[in-house]
Amino acid sequence: MTRLADLNLATNALSGTLPEVWSTLSSLTRVDLASNAALHATLPTAWPAGMPAMASLSVVNNAHLCGALPAPWTTAIVSTAGSGLGAPCPSPPPPPPSPPSPSPPPPSTGNALYDLVVSAGGTWPTALFDWTAGGDPCGPPAWTGVLCMAGQPTSVEVTYASLAAALPASWSVLTSLQVGCLLWAAPLNACGGARWRG
Repeated sequence: MTRLADLNLATNALSGTLPEVWSTLSSLTRVDLASNAALHATLPTAWPAGMPAMASLSVVNNAHLCGALPAPWTTAIVSTAGSGLGAPCPSPPPPPPSPPSPSPPPPSTGNALYDLVVSAGGTWPTALFDWTAGGDPCGPPAWTGVLCMAGQPTSVEVTYASLAAALPASWSVLTSLQVGCLLWAAPLNACGGARWRG
């Protein structure tokens, strides 16, 4: 291949970048790469030194070729009409944005009920020792004061005069709660059979 002098690959549906290894074809005097629209990037900088006999290189009608001609070649050797040679190559597109973080899962019924323990702080009665963080209020065994059906709390009874707590907003997930009896000092006293509405 080092004796190859004339290479005509015009209109051959070539694609990708031009191979730098062609610089080893030291006998080339004429190369025609015209009208290979899928070629892109620039001419390899090693070509001129490796092709000292080059007299004519045609890259016409290759709009996606870009960048400066490799020295010492000039347009006296390289035919560039209809190509992007001589203009800077476009910057690569920015990476796609990272996908949004998934929404946190809604609190579990156990965490929602335990939020009342957190709200009560030091006033939480020791008799309700089994209300634990991360625990399952339906057990087995179920937490003290909690009745369940099909694994969901349906009734909660907390009646301690010494308790001081605000009703947690997270109780809105207790969609199976039908009976609640919540009696303590402040700020809430409520006991009824209506379905809980968050």
